[in-house]
Formats: sequence, C-alpha cells, structure tokens
Amino acid sequence: MEVQDRAGNNLWGRLSAPAQVALPAAPAMTKQSVRQRVWEFLERNDVAAFPRPVYNRIPNFRGAAAAGAAIADIQEFEEARVVMVGKTKTWFFFLF
Repeated sequence: MEVQDRAGNNLWGRLSAPAQVALPAAPAMTKQSVRQRVWEFLERNDVAAFPRPVYNRIPNFRGAAAAGAAIADIQEFEEARVVMVGKTKTWFFFLF
C-alpha cells in the first residue's frame, strides 16, 4: 500500500516506520499530545483529506480506502469475532 503527497512522494515509509519517529519521554506523552503530533503530521505532509483542518477530530486521510482493504488481510482481523467500527468518514473504508 502506498500513500503519496501531492507531488507523488511516497509517505508510507514515514507512516509505517516507528523507528524513524522520535517520541518524547513517557511522562511527557499524553493522549492529547500524540493526537496533536498526528494532526500536525497529516497537515504538514498534506496527507489529510477533506474535511480540513484535521484538528480535534478523527481525520480522513488519503489512502484510507487502501488501508481499509488491507485490514482484511491481517490475521487478527480474520480471526476476530467482533470488530468495532466508528461512524466517521475515516472508518467508512473499514466496513465489511
């Protein structure tokens, strides 16, 4: 699966490689600080999709359809008896 910015640069490596992300020390990290960092990443790298800006919500992102399709190939998903799905546009692609 590939996620690209408007210039066609592959962003997936940055999204899927946690070793490349420097996280703050555990005491300074809160749920809100992680959300803020994700929102800033999506906006800064032009990965966010309509509606924008993405702050203070579960954001839609380019590549959401491909991510939703790829979930079906994950062993834990195949073995799950119950899967929680939210109502937002972002979760739409995860409905099966």
